[in-house]
Amino acid sequence: MRTKVLVVVLPVVLGGGLSAGAQTYCTTKVTTVPFTINASGNYCLEKHLSTTATATTNAITINADYVTLDLNGFKLDGSAAAPGARKGVFALNRKGIVIRNGVVRGFARAVSLEGSGSSHIIEELRVEASALAGIWAEGTGVVVRGCRVSATTPPTPDTSADGIRIAGVEARVLNNDVLDTLATGNGTARSIVLDNASSSIVESNRIGNSSLALGSTGIAILNGQDLLVSLNSFSTLDSGLLFESESFGKYRDNLTSGVNSPYSGGQDVGNNQ
Repeated sequence: MRTKVLVVVLPVVLGGGLSAGAQTYCTTKVTTVPFTINASGNYCLEKHLSTTATATTNAITINADYVTLDLNGFKLDGSAAAPGARKGVFALNRKGIVIRNGVVRGFARAVSLEGSGSSHIIEELRVEASALAGIWAEGTGVVVRGCRVSATTPPTPDTSADGIRIAGVEARVLNNDVLDTLATGNGTARSIVLDNASSSIVESNRIGNSSLALGSTGIAILNGQDLLVSLNSFSTLDSGLLFESESFGKYRDNLTSGVNSPYSGGQDVGNNQ
């Protein structure tokens, strides 16, 4: 009689808690900050990193196209000093930047990809305690997915706060949690913002605050045509989905609770509550 043997293969957990199947092949390790990336390639953290640099000294600056930065489950922390204008990860006029898999906390902007770039992907980040914006990305074809952005709150009076802000056409903002985006004084608080973002899709995001703040908005479409907004959940906000006067899009299958003004502008194509 033959004996059957059951073999169970378990995932190997590496570094900061990332499974082997999801790990980026690492060509260069980032072992200290501030750090500047000047060549294309795959970069990764191998431990938690923190900085006490002040003013405008960014933690990681990317000066090359087609760079993948994998935080490998670790934390990039700027909370030991006042945020000033520092960014956690910064790039200007670059293409094909990928940032993934870790925690970025305590900066003015956790991620700031600026200028005329394209094809950026920001995924599986936990962004905490940003002063002005959690994730800020400009350019064509930006994708932000699977991130958790929380406690974006300015330390100064009359200052606005954005959880995720995208400027550029064909953006995709998918399956994110954006919590407690709170402005101060006369500032505006917007959990997700799209600007000049025609032909973009905002889908399956969960947005809300722990308490109602007047002037808070879940998703704000500032400019652009032919946007699609679907399957999002909004809670404890002054405004849920807002299409401003120079924007247009369709929305359906969104759900609100505790929202003073659930939907404004755009075209309701069904099943929004």
